[in-house]
Amino acid sequence: MRWVTQWRSSSSSSYGRRSIHSSSLLGGRFSFPLGSDQQRLQAQFASQLQACRDLATARRLHARILATALRSDTFTANLLVQLYGRCGCPEIARQTFDGILARNSFSWNIVMAANAQNRHLENAKSVFDKMPERDVVTWTAMMASFAERGDLFCPKQLFDSMPERNVVSWNVFVGAYAQQEQLEPSKGAFLRMPCHSIVSWNSMLTAYAQGQQIDRASEFFESMPQRDVISWNIAISTLAQTGDLVKAKKLLDLMPAVGIVCWTAMVVANGQLCQLEQAKKIFDSMPDRDDLAGTAMVTAFAQNGDVDSAKAVFDAMPEHSVYAWNALLAAYALNSRPGRAMEIFATMPEKDVVSWNVVLAMLSQRDQDGRGSAIQLFQSMLLEGFLPNDISHLCVLIACSRVGSIHAGRDCFAAMSSDHGSTPERVHYSCMVDLLARTGQLLLAQDLIETMPFFPDDVEWLTLTVSGAPAGPRLMDLRPGRSGPYVVLSNSMLAP
Repeated sequence: MRWVTQWRSSSSSSYGRRSIHSSSLLGGRFSFPLGSDQQRLQAQFASQLQACRDLATARRLHARILATALRSDTFTANLLVQLYGRCGCPEIARQTFDGILARNSFSWNIVMAANAQNRHLENAKSVFDKMPERDVVTWTAMMASFAERGDLFCPKQLFDSMPERNVVSWNVFVGAYAQQEQLEPSKGAFLRMPCHSIVSWNSMLTAYAQGQQIDRASEFFESMPQRDVISWNIAISTLAQTGDLVKAKKLLDLMPAVGIVCWTAMVVANGQLCQLEQAKKIFDSMPDRDDLAGTAMVTAFAQNGDVDSAKAVFDAMPEHSVYAWNALLAAYALNSRPGRAMEIFATMPEKDVVSWNVVLAMLSQRDQDGRGSAIQLFQSMLLEGFLPNDISHLCVLIACSRVGSIHAGRDCFAAMSSDHGSTPERVHYSCMVDLLARTGQLLLAQDLIETMPFFPDDVEWLTLTVSGAPAGPRLMDLRPGRSGPYVVLSNSMLAP
């Protein structure tokens, strides 16, 4: 979230540019004599803890620390709590925090952050409520964590309860409403601010942009007393994404120092609008390119069917992230070259859920021989430890419907909420209705339509009618003024 990044940056500058790795922010150092073996050991462990990024190494470092005098050092313990949070283990972070004999305010802030950054917000709030003392940074961090999840009620409660506020607190509050496209509350908070920073102006610009108030966003941009690279990025990206490439290019030409984000946004927009030559011209004129710029150009070629040029851009990139690999994979998958797509998928040095979804989508549309290739790939995805998302499940349900695999489809649908933490949406229910209808389970399909947490529309009833179920009256009630349902119903009655 753009505004969260902005407030964190401004928070750092507002509080003396304190780094989270600095000894002052972590609660000071244990009182070892200057130059002693203990002090050198502490500095050595601090460096290793700050550089660590994986749980296995974290556990080894923790075990080594417990065998030294540093086992009772608050500074080192704070680093451990922070490390476990960074490794995605808030439970271990809390256990380590509970073992700190002399906790300080930084210990409390770090364990709260460890839970918040791993989306354990209820636990983070519990820590917040138990804190012996809180400062404005603590209040603001808690508010930002809820806002980042899309919650507006808790941030407002926290904001209203804050004993003191600063410009960062106000920025988070404005940004929370902006992110959820709540334009009027965001504007109201912005106007009530006692003073504004560049982050405040950018948050309000974001609110107009995300609310599709393009003209107002342009006017607001022109009225800003100061602009930074983020301001220009928001304005140019918004115009590009809404298809106004002429205005976007004019702003790009006026930008004092064109950032790579703006260049990339223009490449993406031109590619999506089939302006491939212009996308290539912009890409070739970029003074600097990063992985995302190259990925954008690969995607632009792929969207316009030029797979060979997409591969040439990919090969010219000095480094390849998983995003670049996914773009190349999608280029072959989208342009009917499944064999090459499978070769790339098999040789990718790193995969994420998007990689799997690209191949699942390709196989679900091509699985006409009844082999269930997409279903088999989904099982491999689970075995390799990847957590499927709603798109993964949708691809599998489509594949199950095409090959008539009722058992695999029902298992996939049930596992969405029970095992994989996803909530089935209307499109998943529609696919399941289609699968049940295709396999002759008409009563079950009708029961699913009548009990799903959405009001059924003509898509579900049409599916049932085409399959021979007596759903005609329901279909007429939904769209009485349209001829389509009557045609479908008459055809189904005339069919042998």
